[in-house]
Amino acid sequence: KLKFILNENLDEDNLLLNAVSSQKKIKNFYVEHNFLHHFFIGNYLDLILENFDKYITNGWGSKTNKKIIKGGTLSHVFDFSSLKKSSNPKNIYFLCGLPASRYPFTASFYSDCGYKKSISTVNNFEKFFLNLNSYNKKNIFIKRHPESYGKIISEYNGVDQSFLNNKNLKKNIINTDDKFFNLLENTRLAITAYYGTTFLQAIMFNVPVVLFYNRNSCYLKKSYKKYFENFSKVGIIQKSPKDAAIFVNKISKNPEIWWRQEKVQKVRKKFLDENINNVKFNDVLYKLTKSLSH
Repeated sequence: KLKFILNENLDEDNLLLNAVSSQKKIKNFYVEHNFLHHFFIGNYLDLILENFDKYITNGWGSKTNKKIIKGGTLSHVFDFSSLKKSSNPKNIYFLCGLPASRYPFTASFYSDCGYKKSISTVNNFEKFFLNLNSYNKKNIFIKRHPESYGKIISEYNGVDQSFLNNKNLKKNIINTDDKFFNLLENTRLAITAYYGTTFLQAIMFNVPVVLFYNRNSCYLKKSYKKYFENFSKVGIIQKSPKDAAIFVNKISKNPEIWWRQEKVQKVRKKFLDENINNVKFNDVLYKLTKSLSH
């Protein structure tokens, strides 16, 4: 009696399920994970479109491919309406990825997977902290990606342990299984060393965020460079860990002054308008399944 399967993952088990269900004439929908990957060269968009009946996105669409549906999936996963931002947020978080032994699947934007890239990523962490002033070294909390996720999905390799065991940083490391979403309300500034879920959460909840990422792994398509160039012009994306540290030193006492500037908010809004859809995901799904049931 099964008619539809929704999936947000391309690991081996799910791809096997996808193949079997296709033989049984079950419709397969790929529901975009809480991450936007279509900007990057070497993304897996073609793989999804080849193997799934529909691709329900976080809100971006396509004029040429009818398989792509604007779905508002990120707002469905994270209920931002349940959050209330503190009038005086106190905490600064450094959000670092979890270096892993292998890619969950092959895609260019996994900039911290594999031993060589893991070393490069952790070196970037160290360069960032090396260039922080004494105030920020004492007041920044280090928040890692949940280690349980890394062990299950992509084999956490421990390359970052030397960085984490640094005596000057150890007291500021928080529980790795805490989710950043639950910390947003009291976040004064988010600093992230990888382009991923945490960056989008900060942008959506309008929390000041600074990003630097491994540019030796993540290459942008020409048609999408404008987003990242605009982020760079207003300070949201920094060219290097050193540049990020210098910028954080400048704004960390009161990042809202920088963040609330009209030019910064304009770039943020344009990015959200073109890539994130706030429609109700259940409504989109209902219309889609109904149209395919006849």
